[in-house]
Amino acid sequence: MLAVGILSDAALPVVIVNPRQIRDFAKACGLLAKTDTLDAKIIALFGQKIEPEIRPLKDEFAQELSAFVARRRQLVEMLTAEKNRLTAAPKAVRSGIAVHIEWLERQISDVDNDISGFIQSSPT
Repeated sequence: MLAVGILSDAALPVVIVNPRQIRDFAKACGLLAKTDTLDAKIIALFGQKIEPEIRPLKDEFAQELSAFVARRRQLVEMLTAEKNRLTAAPKAVRSGIAVHIEWLERQISDVDNDISGFIQSSPT
């Protein structure tokens, strides 16, 4: 994504394409070998023939908000996994899992507060 940001900042058109699409396109063209030189050629050919849509990148605010939301989702997934483990865990390890659950709940609360503060500080 660093390259995408740099190219976008330079006002150059940028397209993000699923690598599988490029690979399938290469196979359809009969190019089964895979080298850096061939990859560069097939990517250029893909761009010429398919003409994928150039989409503007999210602005900085949207990118940062997406990062907060992604982190919250990760924490919720971990919390769900730990709660599931707690029900099946032997008594000897339940307290450790419970401590981790409490920590995850605090982290989610902190991220929620960060998101709220971030949205309230939005320039729009």
